[in-house]
Amino acid sequence: MYLSPIQKSSPVPKSILYLLVFVWTIVFLLAGLEQVHADSPYDTYLWVAKQMNIKTIPQMPEIRFVGKKELQKAFIKGNKESYMRWETEFGHIQAQKIMDRYLKVVVGLFIPKTETVYICNTLSPCRRAAVLAHEMCHFFQHIAHGVIDPNEYEADALHMVREKQAYKIEGQYQDSFCNAK
Repeated sequence: MYLSPIQKSSPVPKSILYLLVFVWTIVFLLAGLEQVHADSPYDTYLWVAKQMNIKTIPQMPEIRFVGKKELQKAFIKGNKESYMRWETEFGHIQAQKIMDRYLKVVVGLFIPKTETVYICNTLSPCRRAAVLAHEMCHFFQHIAHGVIDPNEYEADALHMVREKQAYKIEGQYQDSFCNAK
């Protein structure tokens, strides 16, 4: 009869040893995964900084996980100047339509004046973290390039460039953590 090294003279019960071998194997296999879903907003913040090649990490902005109504209120308050520009350029009715469109889809927001990030708390955990990554990108853009003056000639083009980068970061986060195969 052959005795394995575990069976020979082990003071620990075989079942415990087999469990330890199983756990060790799982840990070893998981260690091979490239990335793991961020555990905290700070982890997401650091991940975004790394993706954007931020060398000097500033203090993380305040993050508020809020309901949809509070998020919409923050959006309206944070975009008063844009709304006034829309009214001037397109008239009151069209400006209200633009605002209503934003209010329907907004799930995250960065307010530069207060350096506060708002994230809708009804999103799934991974989606919430991906939206946080998007808004953290806006925070780092703000630190690096300042506030976009809504009355500036190229404000819309600058806004679109920043949104494109933020959506890219959000997509990378989704692909890395939420859409794992």
